[in-house]
Amino acid sequence: MSNRTFDNESDIIGLSCTLSTAYKG
Repeated sequence: MSNRTFDNESDIIGLSCTLSTAYKG
């Protein structure tokens, strides 16, 4: 169950990274 939370966090981090890259680009 804890893994699911980590996956969600990973998705959020990935989205943040994508947004940051798009903003920078």
